[in-house]
Amino acid sequence: MESQPNYQVQVRTLSFYLSIAMILSLIIYAESWSTDNLGEYALFILLMKPIFSIIPLLTFAIAYICNDDKMGWIKSPIFSMCLAVLGLIIFKLVVSSSLSIAITAESTNDELSEDDGPEIFAFDSWPDFFIGWFVPVLSAGIGALLSKSHNLFKVNLNEDKNVNVSKEKVQKTFAPSIDKVGRISPDGYEWIDLEDGTQWFRINGSGVPYEKYINN
Repeated sequence: MESQPNYQVQVRTLSFYLSIAMILSLIIYAESWSTDNLGEYALFILLMKPIFSIIPLLTFAIAYICNDDKMGWIKSPIFSMCLAVLGLIIFKLVVSSSLSIAITAESTNDELSEDDGPEIFAFDSWPDFFIGWFVPVLSAGIGALLSKSHNLFKVNLNEDKNVNVSKEKVQKTFAPSIDKVGRISPDGYEWIDLEDGTQWFRINGSGVPYEKYINN
């Protein structure tokens, strides 16, 4: 039976988006204090815009790290994609608000307004919208699937290691000491039964090492 969504995973995922958005916002806002005019600041934002092209990598990494591998193969990527949509909304709202506030603070006369600044998240066409939303969300789903596959591979690998260790323990059966005295059978053999269930024998009084008895 597949488990229900883990709320800790939701909080952790959205916290990642919020944290990264806050860091970028601080950079954007801090630069507004060190720039003399809106034109220079607009150029700074324009040069910074390529950074936002790695958002699909961001959603992929967050989904990979925060994936709930207890969920099924279908629910896991869908759940991660839904969280990616919420995370991107939070991310873009925080960064856009910071940009708007910074540009407003940078404006020094009536001829300049926050509308003069470049819109980082403006989508003028369907291809832009596709790259800005669909690709990051799809990347989150792929990240969740790869995370689940990786975790499943590690579980199977650990199980194989445990099986091999168990086999080695079974196969490592040590012969009894040559000085150990066993029970004497009527046919003139000396027998020793070990705790692991194996039986060892030798000719009585021979003093040779014991041989393992194999019942065919």
